Amino acid sequence: YEATREIRRREDLARLAGTPMRRMPIVALTAHAVIGDRQKCLDAGMDDYLVKPFSEAELRNYISRHLQQSQVLVETTVSAGSAPAPVGKQESALEVLDLSVISQIRLVGARSGKPLFHRLLGVFTDDSQQRLSDLQRGVAETDLQLIAEVAHALKSSAANIGAVALSEECRLMEASAREGRTANYESMLTEIGCQVRLAIEALQDLDQAEYAVTSPVKEGQVNG
Repeated sequence: YEATREIRRREDLARLAGTPMRRMPIVALTAHAVIGDRQKCLDAGMDDYLVKPFSEAELRNYISRHLQQSQVLVETTVSAGSAPAPVGKQESALEVLDLSVISQIRLVGARSGKPLFHRLLGVFTDDSQQRLSDLQRGVAETDLQLIAEVAHALKSSAANIGAVALSEECRLMEASAREGRTANYESMLTEIGCQVRLAIEALQDLDQAEYAVTSPVKEGQVNG
């Protein structure tokens, strides 16, 4: 339970310092349902308690619910202080991600014994920032060919990691540029930038939740 308490302590310190951080969802997994374990997990600061065996749908529902609750908690904390709210749409992980794609990535990673999702997230984070920079240059220079090429590349990389909302925005920009339409590319760029931020935040939440999940080492015990 100490790891969970330390995570919550750091979150509280950040909030008191006026720089609230996104609350990390933590769900305990156990193969043994022992009376009192669930309350111990909640008292330590965990969000929920899931007993094996469970289905993929059940796990997905748990993750989605707590990611949404985490977003609400952060927005409430920011609203209560003087910090401005983020610009752009406030959307849940369910709206910006295709969780089935992420499940497939994790399945491949589990079979290979490597943290594939974590690695792909790192690559996507770096790549998307470079693509945004290239798009900004294309829009500034009204270079429709560059806009189309970069939007296509970002569309594909976003789809490959399950960032479907971002992929769709890129598809719209690519189509407009390839057809030579007179469009508000600056507005499109702003929306894509917003979707990049939302996608990375949601993906990072899933990545952190994966590493925060705890399993018992002994019957009747849940590590935190």
